[in-house]
Amino acid sequence: MLLTQTHANALSRVSSLVAKKGVIEENDKETKATILYEYHDSPVGGHRGMNKTCREIGKKCEWPNMKRDIENCVKKFPSCQVNKTSGLRPREPMEITTTARNPFKK
Repeated sequence: MLLTQTHANALSRVSSLVAKKGVIEENDKETKATILYEYHDSPVGGHRGMNKTCREIGKKCEWPNMKRDIENCVKKFPSCQVNKTSGLRPREPMEITTTARNPFKK
């Protein structure tokens, strides 16, 4: 019988952490830091941004002021701030045009 050894990935470790707790206490900073690291900072987390990170963490656990903690975590990373896309679309510059004196004339 051949046994294969598998390595636990980051998110499986978080799942085992969260399975114990579900709702994390406000003063449990070590667990929150581990979860934030695994869901955002780690290579597996992928620096997905505040909304996606919040949604994924919310599926597994919750704690008071979770959204604020995630926002602060994401704002700390310069690479996230540099690479984030702006929600504003570039607009054409305004031009002064003349009013047509006759219909269908420019």
